[in-house]
Amino acid sequence: MKSISSISPSEITSLCIGKFDGVHIAHQMLLKQNDRNGGVLKIVMDVPPFLTPCQEDYISCPIFRIDLKEIKEMGASDFSLFLKQRFPKLAKIIVGYDFRFGKNRSYGIDDLRAFFEVCVVDEVKVGGVSVHKQKIISHLLAGEILEANAMLGRRYEIKGHIIRGQGIGSKECVPTLNLEVRDYALPKSGVYATLSEVDGVVYKSVSFLGHRLSSDGQYAIETHLLDACIVPKVQEVRISFVDFIRENKRFEALELLKEQIQRDIEQSRLLLSRF
Repeated sequence: MKSISSISPSEITSLCIGKFDGVHIAHQMLLKQNDRNGGVLKIVMDVPPFLTPCQEDYISCPIFRIDLKEIKEMGASDFSLFLKQRFPKLAKIIVGYDFRFGKNRSYGIDDLRAFFEVCVVDEVKVGGVSVHKQKIISHLLAGEILEANAMLGRRYEIKGHIIRGQGIGSKECVPTLNLEVRDYALPKSGVYATLSEVDGVVYKSVSFLGHRLSSDGQYAIETHLLDACIVPKVQEVRISFVDFIRENKRFEALELLKEQIQRDIEQSRLLLSRF
């Protein structure tokens, strides 16, 4: 079991248990039930793409990680003993309504009540739909940013490192920061109104994800900062998605592309006017 926290497991009195693969509003409900000396036991079974590759960005309490393989064959007694050995003061467990564990997922909430106080968080729905990682990813793939953000309880974000682009933007169109992004679940190709954090400052921006159909055909992630022209001091940029503007499409002439970019910028300004 691995932990990124300097807090000793011996201090933990309550523990939220789950995959925490999105830190969405259902996960946030679990976290609200934690004690002052509470932590998170993240069961690692995820494979890319991720909604939140770094859970520490959204969870303030200590996170302890355990690979599913270490516990998937355990019964209720073995799993409870495992927890007591690693968290001697553990008294309360917080789980979701559908929590299952052990061989063939044969054990559940009632099996743990003989060993711990168990707090169960009911199913969380948005618009009548249960909140789950895959539903959020489905919204992202459809460009449904408002719906994805509603389930997350925050704006969806990705982080990437600045790379060299084609150089066309700054010369012919508008300057952009070109990013290499790994492991994240990426929204549908197209243009978005976004907020981009560079060097700790958040700028209104318009961002593009997709294949550059009007030039080299390569996949790109680019963001243009509105009303700002900077030379970043650090190489990492965080983009948070506010709303979808339009589909990705091919332009037969550079002038047509430039005109569309200006319309995208104005639409982004309108959507970001409340920020």
